[in-house]
Amino acid sequence: MKVSVIVPVYNSSAYLRDCLDSIASQTIGDIEVICVDDCSHDDSRVICQEYAQRDNRFRLFVLDQNSGAAAARNLGIAHASGEYVAFMDADDWYPAKDSLEVLYQAATEQDADLCAGCIDRFDEAQGEIVAVGPDEAHLACFDFDHAGWISYADWQYDYGFTRFLYRLAFLQKQGIEFPLLRRHEDPVFLVRCLVAAGSFYAVPHVVYRIRMGYKRMRFSEQQVDDALEGISQVLAISYERDLPQLRHWQKVLMRQYVVQTEGVLGDFFLKDLIAEITRRVPSKASSAVWKAVKRDGGKR
Repeated sequence: MKVSVIVPVYNSSAYLRDCLDSIASQTIGDIEVICVDDCSHDDSRVICQEYAQRDNRFRLFVLDQNSGAAAARNLGIAHASGEYVAFMDADDWYPAKDSLEVLYQAATEQDADLCAGCIDRFDEAQGEIVAVGPDEAHLACFDFDHAGWISYADWQYDYGFTRFLYRLAFLQKQGIEFPLLRRHEDPVFLVRCLVAAGSFYAVPHVVYRIRMGYKRMRFSEQQVDDALEGISQVLAISYERDLPQLRHWQKVLMRQYVVQTEGVLGDFFLKDLIAEITRRVPSKASSAVWKAVKRDGGKR
């Protein structure tokens, strides 16, 4: 088996067929598609069963209780048999039929534990591909302008884990899986992989398309708490490994959370968040982050 594509599914029926069709039409042979339903309330499970019944490359697993995408992906990893593992979100899709083939060919030719391509974004409301804006410097990692090896010490981003192929034996040897968080679990996973590998091979091809602009982002208190935990874990790694640019992006992200979650947090004041982050990460990290957050993120 060359590649196992793992798809966590939760109430995704609106776009799930687009997602699964894009996987089914990939030109690479010898793949498996592991769909993990996280107790959906819509027709998502029925759609997955339909694909599994008509295409033996598809398999469906169902979690006993709603546990989040991290738990679903971990279950998928446990059942994967491919040489490499890919992750697909159920509302996204592969923009080209050779997306996986391009990644797999590069990964095997270079004997890479991790191999990545470029990402683009499709705005559902506008009906078009959206370019990275001037105020989105943190998304500069979307593109690679040439093929080659990239040292993580030079790159230092934590976004876009779905554009990577991961050697399954590497994940197993390193004992890396997704932390059981409802938000910000994927940056923790990606950073752990990149730190362990040290470098990855990149190709200048758009291999993954994100769907955006069709739903309003909402945060529960648990999601806010989990986001804090995830950012704290990445911050801790950034200090342990001396990765200042990675640390900078966590500060940027924290400012965004402070603004975006104001209505959800209610009586949670900024000082409460500062106290919480201080508890979770080394004092040096928490001090640096929250000085920046209080200065910039507190301006509403």
